[in-house]
Amino acid sequence: VHKKLINSSSVHPILLNQLVAISPKHLNIHFKPQSSFNFAQSFKGYVCTGQMESVPAGKYTKQSLTKLNWLNGLKGRIVGTDDVRSALAFVERGECEVGIVYKTDALISRKVKIIGTFPAN
Repeated sequence: VHKKLINSSSVHPILLNQLVAISPKHLNIHFKPQSSFNFAQSFKGYVCTGQMESVPAGKYTKQSLTKLNWLNGLKGRIVGTDDVRSALAFVERGECEVGIVYKTDALISRKVKIIGTFPAN
């Protein structure tokens, strides 16, 4: 598309994933993907995600939290993990009240629920 070899209208994604916020099923945590929403105050504990400097989901999390102006409010409460499945496991065990993972990973667990989806942009 960038090289003008094909028309953008002929491009259709066949595989994609979404970044979602999860929590243990028993918690009732509110989530609104808007910069006016104070996400840090919607829960008390930690948020787990992939390492923000090296793991793709962690990099996307950092971008999303920055764009929503939530990153500074969560300083000291973010637990970086080696991969998304580790972040999921922390939330399943209740060691983190919130996790930010891929939707496909969240859907494999019966111990967590998706509380919100981050905008694709």
